Amino acid sequence: MNTPYPTAFSERRRAVEWLASQSNDPTRVRREWAQCLPALVPAAGPRFDAVRLPAAVVHQAAGARDRDRVEAVFTSHGITAAVIVDQPRRTYYVLVPPGTHRTWALPGIECLTPTCRMPLPSPHHAEPPGSHWLLSPPTGPEDLCAPDDIRQFVTATQPES
Repeated sequence: MNTPYPTAFSERRRAVEWLASQSNDPTRVRREWAQCLPALVPAAGPRFDAVRLPAAVVHQAAGARDRDRVEAVFTSHGITAAVIVDQPRRTYYVLVPPGTHRTWALPGIECLTPTCRMPLPSPHHAEPPGSHWLLSPPTGPEDLCAPDDIRQFVTATQPES
């Protein structure tokens, strides 16, 4: 199982600052995280965009709902970090480079726009309840997922015609 918690203090601090800066009010984000709440932030912004995957698609690909199998199917497609589970909404969010929403064209799978909001859990929140990190939170742009890996993941889960 992936360990989503950044291990070194400097990594944790970098993840907090980098993720919180997605919002135009990073202080509010850190305050909500301090209360163990996910912060609503723009789903497309200066740090990342988010691709929303329905849980049904992910669970079909994994052949199960358990965390280890879901992690394994993501990593087998090159998606090794920056994945959030939003259990209340039965959704996964995969964080991708900013601007991806402008060119995203995968029917049935949405790359959210700047007018959308998403729940962003604190970098240390890796277990239910609520929104939490399935795979390690990014500490910078180098940890974001490649849009092509997500396209391949989704395409591999579709039944052949």
